[in-house]
Amino acid sequence: MKGNPELLRQLNERRIFNTIRLKGPISRVALQRQTNLTLPTVSRAVETLLEHGWVRSIGVADSSGGRPPEMLEICAGGAGAIGVEIGRQEARVVYVNLVAEVEAETSIDIHELDGPNHLIAYLQNFIETYGVDKSRILGVGVAAPGTVDAPGGRILYPSDLPEAWHGAEIVQQIGNGLHLQAWIENDANAAALGETWFGKGLDKRHSIFILADAGVGAGVVIDGKIYSGSNSTTGEFSHTIVDIHGETCICGRRGCLNTAVSIYNIDRAIRAGRSRADGESFDTVIANAKRQLNPDADVLHRFFEYLSVGISNLVQVLDPGMVILGGRMLLADSFMTDSVIMGVREICGDGHFEILPTSFGMNAVAVGAATLVLQSLFDHTQLVAHP
Repeated sequence: MKGNPELLRQLNERRIFNTIRLKGPISRVALQRQTNLTLPTVSRAVETLLEHGWVRSIGVADSSGGRPPEMLEICAGGAGAIGVEIGRQEARVVYVNLVAEVEAETSIDIHELDGPNHLIAYLQNFIETYGVDKSRILGVGVAAPGTVDAPGGRILYPSDLPEAWHGAEIVQQIGNGLHLQAWIENDANAAALGETWFGKGLDKRHSIFILADAGVGAGVVIDGKIYSGSNSTTGEFSHTIVDIHGETCICGRRGCLNTAVSIYNIDRAIRAGRSRADGESFDTVIANAKRQLNPDADVLHRFFEYLSVGISNLVQVLDPGMVILGGRMLLADSFMTDSVIMGVREICGDGHFEILPTSFGMNAVAVGAATLVLQSLFDHTQLVAHP
């Protein structure tokens, strides 16, 4: 392959770095076989990665005749990234190492952060409080609900977030405020990406992440990459129609998934059948449903039924290898995830895809946001698509 020497060098380094991530511990000779690059090219790239502190030698393996090969693996603590989830209820911040293991985490009520400037101050305090070496931070990834302009680095229409976040040029503001490169993506998309690169979807190139928080979104990964669609609205799963004769949704259409699965509509349906204290937690609703107490049991049964139908439709259209469940509603209790899994299996059957909870728990979106940064180190195809 001929081209810009610097671009070729970066392409080779990323391919080799990602191969070490996936196949390590691995020798230089094995890297050469895996990548089909020349041994001198592999050796130069490995030396650069060793100098960065991103790869380390763990000694030599047994010889099969000749000089024993030096074995290499990712040095997880050599660098890391910050991931930020700007949620409808709280902001969650994590610092992860090179293999997306969470080394520090914190959260704050979203209403205590009056927009991006307060977030930047909060991130600075996070770095200082947890003693994160700023020279190790490769960047900041941000995940937000609703529609975002990922190429432009903006939050566009974040439903249910304070006004200060609407239209925020968050990538530029973080860059100016913290002097770190930043990325942004929709929350469900980011969570899907995190699972694909570092979680349960590691060996599944096509996957769907269902994020059930205040509302429900879906992140779609095709061939290892986020699918955003022509207008960056692929994740608007909650406004897919599952009952054409159903209730009118806030969007004006009838029978959207949102009418049965958003936390607001669940609350409204329960209040129609019984009194509910303003401070009553969702755990109480789950406990009542487990005991088959109505209206809670009926309302959650409708939640499971509609969500299972919606997920099954996505499965039939996209044929993913895996469906991953996450978000505060689904992770509140195994009763929630188990019921949805059973509902999807009843519709779709077994065998051609997996469906299971996220491997990152409540940190799934924040880890996914950090993956936006880490992906830029491992994915050589980004250089080709965005030279």
